[in-house]
Amino acid sequence: PAPAGLITHTGLPCGADPSSYAASWVTGVTQIPATQDLLVTFNSFCVLSATGDFLPEGFGLAEYDPGTGTLSHRATVFSLANLGVAPAAKLLGSPVFSGRYLYLFGPMCRALSYGRCATGTLFEARVPARPGSWTQPQAYQWASRGSPGSWTSNATAATSIVAGARPSGVSVARFAAAGRGFVLVEQTAIDGAFTVYQAPTAVGPWKRLRSGRVPCRAAAGFANFCRAIIAHPELSTRSRL
Repeated sequence: PAPAGLITHTGLPCGADPSSYAASWVTGVTQIPATQDLLVTFNSFCVLSATGDFLPEGFGLAEYDPGTGTLSHRATVFSLANLGVAPAAKLLGSPVFSGRYLYLFGPMCRALSYGRCATGTLFEARVPARPGSWTQPQAYQWASRGSPGSWTSNATAATSIVAGARPSGVSVARFAAAGRGFVLVEQTAIDGAFTVYQAPTAVGPWKRLRSGRVPCRAAAGFANFCRAIIAHPELSTRSRL
């Protein structure tokens, strides 16, 4: 459902008139260990229809029961009340369970030109892999100083897990069945450009494998417009991503 309590840049309720609307968009899904339920992550935005701007106003999680097709335990972790400090590091997705933690990832592009990201940051956060913890803002930590095993509760101290990151999007998944450990796909442009990284654990270190571009076709006024690249371990083999 659409999130409540969002506001425009002028402080008016988001969606109060046709110039804006509130939206929550899914940023990742993973199976909750020892259950059949799925954990869904989402970010909430006030979308300004006239300008096309997206005002980030929240990050949250919900549980999905595929047997009944229902959502439950929907919780907003970071909202207007606590999103103001280092908001880019708190807009998370690509949830991955590993060991005692739930790991999440988030892209921030500092320089986007003609749909291509020139420079940015790839954030990684972790929280204990317990429902009572992953809904608590104070339980979150961020990777810092770019080295595996270094974590901080201060989101402003978060640093990129990949040097020279250029992310306009990111997708991370466990590829153990394909003999690849964990794979991170960094989307670098809306024309299908990407870079693939691999790591033995969810905390890295992330080694660049290759860059490439998925085949795209022009559509709806956009030349070669391809985005939202998602890693699919269930479709992959040792030699084919």
